[in-house]
Amino acid sequence: MGGWLKVYGRDNIKKGESYVYMANHTSFSDIPILFASTRERLHFMAKEELKRSVFGVPIRKMRMIFVDRSNSKNSVESMRKAALLVKGGRDLAVFPEGTRSKDGKLGTFKKGSFKLALHAGVKIIPVGISGASTIVARNNIKYRPSKVIVKIGEPIDTKSYSEETLGELADLVRSKIVELT
Repeated sequence: MGGWLKVYGRDNIKKGESYVYMANHTSFSDIPILFASTRERLHFMAKEELKRSVFGVPIRKMRMIFVDRSNSKNSVESMRKAALLVKGGRDLAVFPEGTRSKDGKLGTFKKGSFKLALHAGVKIIPVGISGASTIVARNNIKYRPSKVIVKIGEPIDTKSYSEETLGELADLVRSKIVELT
């Protein structure tokens, strides 16, 4: 994509463990940046609407999980599939805001990805991505070389959390991502 990528904290990723990576989302380039930064075979949650976009075919071929955000029953089923994938030893990356930021600031987190990590019984790795929005701006598909910094945080164990304390877990992950950006 052009540009320069600097990654910090890759040593926080332990081989043989599955994780749910949670990152801020400011650009179309965030997905390839996460692949390059983690060097892991990641699966992503993608909104159902992307099936009908130019990205639909590659997303399907990569066996990513589509989420129908307009249908709660289908959304829950997608989360269940993702949890089984992670329990089976795969890594999943999600953007807990559910969409790209319009102004570069971290938005409100949706609870679904935290429930997923909790039910899968895996740790969450917070990731901060800085500079990606200058590679591909929100309303543009033109690439511009840029400096991108990715900071991979220490894993957060979900074992001490429950459905009742998901808000606390979300707040903790959010604060870590803010620190990393």
